[in-house]
Amino acid sequence: MKTLRMSESNVGVGETQGNPASEINHNQPPFNPGHNEEYQIFRESRQSSSHILASTINGNLVKRRIESPPNIDVSYIIAKESASLPDEQTDVDAQRGLRTSAIDRYQKRIGDLTQEEEKIHGAVIYLLRKLAKVRADKVENEERLYLLQTPIRWLPQEILETIFLSTVQDEQAWPDILTTSPLALIQVCSFWRKVAIRLPNLWTRFTFRIERPPLRDTALAPSPTIPHPRITLTELQVQERLDLWFQRSKPHPVSLCIRAPNYFSANNRTRKCTLSAVISIHSSRIEVLRIDSAHTDLLSGLVPYSSLTSLKRLELNFESCHQSGANTVKTFRNLPSITSIKYNLKFNNPFIFPVEWMNLTDVDLGDCPTGMSIVRWKVIVRCCTNLQRGRFFVSSNRTIPPDLGRNADIEKRCILPNLQLLTLTFEQATPLSSLFHKLKFPSLHTLELYLLAPVFDHTLASWYRVFRTLTSLRTLTISCPIIHYIAKLKQCLNELPWLECLKIKFQNDSSLFRILSADESACDDKSSDTPNLPILPRLRRLSVWAWKFSTGDYSRFWDMVETRTRYMHIRALDASALQFDAYESSRGDSQPFVVDVYIDKTKKYAGRAPEFWQKEIPSFVFRDDKKRFAGKLPGTLIPPHRVHVVYPYTAM
Repeated sequence: MKTLRMSESNVGVGETQGNPASEINHNQPPFNPGHNEEYQIFRESRQSSSHILASTINGNLVKRRIESPPNIDVSYIIAKESASLPDEQTDVDAQRGLRTSAIDRYQKRIGDLTQEEEKIHGAVIYLLRKLAKVRADKVENEERLYLLQTPIRWLPQEILETIFLSTVQDEQAWPDILTTSPLALIQVCSFWRKVAIRLPNLWTRFTFRIERPPLRDTALAPSPTIPHPRITLTELQVQERLDLWFQRSKPHPVSLCIRAPNYFSANNRTRKCTLSAVISIHSSRIEVLRIDSAHTDLLSGLVPYSSLTSLKRLELNFESCHQSGANTVKTFRNLPSITSIKYNLKFNNPFIFPVEWMNLTDVDLGDCPTGMSIVRWKVIVRCCTNLQRGRFFVSSNRTIPPDLGRNADIEKRCILPNLQLLTLTFEQATPLSSLFHKLKFPSLHTLELYLLAPVFDHTLASWYRVFRTLTSLRTLTISCPIIHYIAKLKQCLNELPWLECLKIKFQNDSSLFRILSADESACDDKSSDTPNLPILPRLRRLSVWAWKFSTGDYSRFWDMVETRTRYMHIRALDASALQFDAYESSRGDSQPFVVDVYIDKTKKYAGRAPEFWQKEIPSFVFRDDKKRFAGKLPGTLIPPHRVHVVYPYTAM
């Protein structure tokens, strides 16, 4: 009833004048509580009244027709609602029970799904691990397949053997039996191991080191503060390793190097017995024997020299020598198979190791710091009548072994018919004619002269007299600090018309470019019967070392290249390759500036325009490997650099 009176008091709040729709219709039928639709209209009218109050408070006038609430029997509604309370309570309890059962059902379902999720997760982890193993196995098989398909697998065994030999030879001259490349090659794979073990040439050159014994067993022991290497292998293991190299190198001859520490005692028998036992078994296969030690005590009973019947080359490298210890190596004289010796002995008499000098074809005494005198050199050369290659250091040492002095007469004429290579190092400015006095070398092909002192007038005069007799000389090497008379050097070179290769090094050697340039008359006169031949007309290779080239040196160098190239072409000389090397010693690199000259008789270079450029005067063209110059000759000699000069110039 209070609700009805509130609605009637607020009837005129939302009225609008002149609008008949805004008037309240009082002729409505009474409200029937049985109809839900009319009851819904009553509730909406209550909400509209509240909306009108809120809009009026906010200052907004809502133009809406407000109908009066219907006439209802409130007591009927209350009675009906009171009668329905027990039924609604029953429905609430039922709904609560249903909700509880649904919650239990969902919780159980969630638990089941959680267990299923854990099972699936475990299965996924297992599959991922299995997938990782499969992928790793796949990668491993792919790598194995790749290794099997690499080109090295398809190489013939002969090529692989050549690669092995080249690798070992380039690495070191004397590999160690304990740590060396052949041992590393056999550990790569089974195939490489089979190839390396079946390759005897891979095991024919090795070094045996005699380790320093403990200090208490060393006679010549240093101070205890000096550390010494520790022996890690037993004597039996070392003997087996040494014997293994001999076995794998069969049936080829072997080259053995024996190295001992500085404080090795001849009385020490730790590895001395091991070496003697192995060498005595394989002595017939030792072809080269090298001994490196601080003194000759190592030779005392170390090697059974009398059993080395196949020994051809003997190399001795000692820092000092004791005459008492050297007396035991007289057995070298009883080895007629020795044909080559190399002595590097730091004492006054390098000839206390006698050999059959007449059988020697290769003698290397160039590393002896004391050297030998001219008289001794004459004696040695006359004793080595079959000498083919010789290397000597000539100094002021005048010691002559008595056994050699009885067998050689230095005043007697001697001919060495087989000598082809002779290398001489001079401590002082020694006249070359005094060494070659009453000696003839009809087959001498290469002469190398290394002078530690400047070359003066009398030295060049002796060269002039000697060069006239060397008609077979084709290669000449001269190295000295400085030559004071370059004009006399030209006279000496004029006596070598058949010389093909000249290697020269001295401080003013760049002046050679001027004296080696061909005369214009020799380059242009085709019909002359007596042409003005240039110096060294058959020169094919020139190597020049200079400290630093000046601007004039560059110009003279290219003048020499052009004139000699023109001369070769006009005279129709067989010059398939004329090569000039220019080294600048002041630079850090040692690679030369190289020029190769080709006579283009077939004009095969005519169609290769992108690779060639011509000089301003079209006399020849040149090709630069690195293409650093465009259209003109280089103005400087900057190594490393290589230029191919092609003559004559042909239109392209």
